[in-house]
Order: sequence, then C-alpha cells, then structure tokens
Amino acid sequence: MNYLNEQKEKITIGLMQFEIDPKEPTKNIEKIADFLSKKNDDIVVLPEMSITGFNLKYLENFLKEVDKYLYILQELSKSNKTAICTTLPYREGDFIYNRLFFILPNGEMYWYDKHYLIDWGGFNEGKYFTNGNFYLVIKYYGWIIGFAICYDIRFPELFYYMNKYSWENYHDFIKLFLIPVQWPTRRIQHFTLLSKARAIENLAYVAATNCIGKLGDLEFNGKSAILNPDGEELIFLEDQEILKDYTIDLKLVEAIQKERPILVDRYKKYYY
Repeated sequence: MNYLNEQKEKITIGLMQFEIDPKEPTKNIEKIADFLSKKNDDIVVLPEMSITGFNLKYLENFLKEVDKYLYILQELSKSNKTAICTTLPYREGDFIYNRLFFILPNGEMYWYDKHYLIDWGGFNEGKYFTNGNFYLVIKYYGWIIGFAICYDIRFPELFYYMNKYSWENYHDFIKLFLIPVQWPTRRIQHFTLLSKARAIENLAYVAATNCIGKLGDLEFNGKSAILNPDGEELIFLEDQEILKDYTIDLKLVEAIQKERPILVDRYKKYYY
C-alpha cells in the first residue's frame, strides 16, 4: 500500500505517554508493543528517545543496537498497521544525531535530525549530538505533515521555514505537526504554551507527546496534547502512562487556512 498517495479526510492520532527506563531498552520496547496492541490508530507519536532515554553514558551501547530497534519498530508498525513517530540516537559517518523516524506500516521510513540542541537546564545534547540541517515535510494519507523534536518547538522560524518548504513543494501549507519531546516538569508550562502557539500561528493541528518519570535530577509529568488550529486541547494527558487517541479532520483545517489567509500573508513579505 502506498500511504503517501492514499487519501483520508479523517485520521486518528494516538499519543503514547509513558515512563522511559533509562537503562533497559527492552522494557521500553515491551511497553510500546503492549500499548500498540490495544489500539487501532493511523499514527502514534511516542516521546523523544522513547527506547533509549537520555542516559548518555550508555550512548555508545545504544548506537550499536539502533538498527535492531528500528527493525523492531518497523515490525510493530507493520503488525499494528499504524505509523510510528519517535526519535533515536543515530550515527552517520563521524556524527551522531537525535534523529526522528516516521515509520510507515509498509516498512518505509522518513527521518529528521533535531535542529536545536539544548545545553542547559540539565541537558547536554551539544556534547554528544550534531545539529540537523534539513526539514522533513511529507504527505501521508493526503495530509501534509511537518516534524520537530522537543527544544525545536521554542524556535518559530523552524516552523516558518517548514511551511515555506511545503508551499514551494506542495503548493499548500502543513496541516499537522508531530513533535516527540522529553520536557521537564519545572518548565512544563512552556511546553503547553509553545505547543498552542505553534498550532495557532501555523493554523495546523499539533500532536506532541512527552514522557513521565525521572532521569537523574529531572522529573517529567507528561501534559502531552493534541491541539486544533485554534490552539484548543482535543487531548490533554495528565501524569499517567496511557495511549489515548483522537480523530482529526482534514476539511476543518483546510477551511480554517482558507478562511484566514494568515500563512499566505506571511510569505507575501518574503521575510523568511
């Protein structure tokens, strides 16, 4: 099945929020498989680094196993007939990336490397990872989808450029953003507000999944959400392990983007 050419006016998005074991990838995989077996979603968004966590002292070990993890995710995507979105550490040549994978049920994979690496607030990504330098914008079931990772959400210019890319390549704007994150509790209100801002300013749905639990001194309390183009919460998850879904409507977002030509006006000025 060619999912990139198929059309679906309504798709169901699942947010899989759970506590990531920072030492035992197998336990995380088992949890992911168990959740997926209980739902029938078109797309499931997992947290950032959902299999390995950010336990970077084990990074080299994780990198040796990453192809195995990807194969497992491909098999889970195929057997559950759902696309999976998450990130993994990935080595390419001399560089290591925090790489988002969008895995389709037919085995195809698309990827995006995190542009903005956080080196404050308990994180030290820049010491281990290299910044990405391209965008991922694709059509899936007729929906134009853009992708970002966690800290990226603080930088609206990334989303502006993704929509510019979408207009130049599809002659239309992005309808849905998928964003895996690991966002700590002490700044969780930023995550909530920034997710809403990205939805409102881009007139698009946003589906963003956080984790719960602890990693060292950092605590995570979820607050994963699916937002409509008005920034309203269609799903909002509290501090719990859960896979919850919502069906979103392509006609609704198309109507909003047509009714409010904000994106057209943005690019008329050629600021970006």
